[in-house]
Amino acid sequence: MKITVEQLAGVPPFDYCIVGSGPAGITLALALEDAGKRVLLLEGGGESPSQASQELYRGETLGHAYRPLDGCRIRAFGGSSNGWGGWCRPLDAVDFEEKPGLADSGWPIRRSDLAPYAARADDFFGLGPPEDEPPLPGAPLKQSRFRYSTVNFGEKYRDRLFASASVAVALDTSLVAILTDGAAVTGLQVDAGGVRRTLTAQRYILATGGIENSRLLLWSNQLAQGALIRQPATLGRYWMEHPHFTLGEILLRHRAGLHFDEKDVGFVSPSPELMAHKRLLNCGLRIIRGGEAQTLDSIRRLARVAPRLASATLHDYRQGQSYGALLRASWEQRPRAENRVALAAQKDRLGIPRVALHWTLDDEDKRTALESARRLGRYIADLDLGRLRLDGWLSGSEPFPDDDELGGCHHMGGTRMARTPEQGIVDRDCKVFGQRNLYIAGSSVFPSSGFANPTYTIVQLALRLAAHLEQSRTA
Repeated sequence: MKITVEQLAGVPPFDYCIVGSGPAGITLALALEDAGKRVLLLEGGGESPSQASQELYRGETLGHAYRPLDGCRIRAFGGSSNGWGGWCRPLDAVDFEEKPGLADSGWPIRRSDLAPYAARADDFFGLGPPEDEPPLPGAPLKQSRFRYSTVNFGEKYRDRLFASASVAVALDTSLVAILTDGAAVTGLQVDAGGVRRTLTAQRYILATGGIENSRLLLWSNQLAQGALIRQPATLGRYWMEHPHFTLGEILLRHRAGLHFDEKDVGFVSPSPELMAHKRLLNCGLRIIRGGEAQTLDSIRRLARVAPRLASATLHDYRQGQSYGALLRASWEQRPRAENRVALAAQKDRLGIPRVALHWTLDDEDKRTALESARRLGRYIADLDLGRLRLDGWLSGSEPFPDDDELGGCHHMGGTRMARTPEQGIVDRDCKVFGQRNLYIAGSSVFPSSGFANPTYTIVQLALRLAAHLEQSRTA
């Protein structure tokens, strides 16, 4: 049901209070509703995005160029599913493993811990069955697959949640502070139209996104004089994005046999063996088929260095036997403590410090994309399937471009999952260390990122958290 904060006066405390109505929050609300629980779902924005609500997401970025922070996340019912592209893929098994020689890598859970929730996640997204990801013959590479969802969580689940007898949805209700007695959360201070209230529940789940989770915890911990996060060394830190950049161009013969999906994109990624041998992180190379103009431009550039090969390629193209493509990539960034969400000096209209996001890219981040692309180039050249040309910034000493896609608006880390409070903020069940009734949902708990878009894993984790909450109450 839709409800206002004023209407909550005199209502018995809910079993759960979830802050944030994006894919994580809505998934949790629906799963807990199915378990017969009373749930209060808070959303700081309205039923649809507005300029006034988005203004609260403004912040500053320090380091590499990045997108405006109020332009790459959405503060409204449904969260950032109001503007996402629907790309769905689970993380690979190797993404959960500790990487040799890479400090601060690895999850305290495995892919098998999330596998039981894949079928239900597919239902949430309206997805068909996943396809196999076959290896490229004779190369330490495999063809990867994405599935595409058209689900806007706010639109799809609005009617069910607004009509629910056990889930109360309060819109335009912003969390301004998490209150604690040092061992448990005692309430949430919220702002609804300028009026402040304190709301209570038995358990609380913060699901406000891969930047906002950190910001709200940093601020609340400051107000609580360190009683909320008693070991805050990693709070806000190890923040990650998936770098998104153009790497070069490819000329391919049709017999290369690459699979192209409904968006006319082919995906190639390194095998676990190549990643281990070269100490690489995961990478999704994207081969995007081009039209006639792009293909002919690529052939002209090839003619400057290999005229005979260019002539043969032009002949193949005119015979319908070859094509040009752009090589782009989205890949895993090394988790580093210095990449972090911090509090800026300026405050928003609610009195909460704005975000100061520190994000940098280094040569190690470049090496994963470079080595993966070189292996693809070697594969197609050795089998005479075509040629790959890499852009100079990738293979040389030039810095990352600042005029490309930059990142996928995939905000991960900051409240990382870990085995101990010295290593992270939440345990393997997403419970905040030191608080017996506070949990975090969403990609901020990711200790590492793989290359897959995070939303599918976010929903798997939310379903796993809902199952854990139910089991822990009945144990």
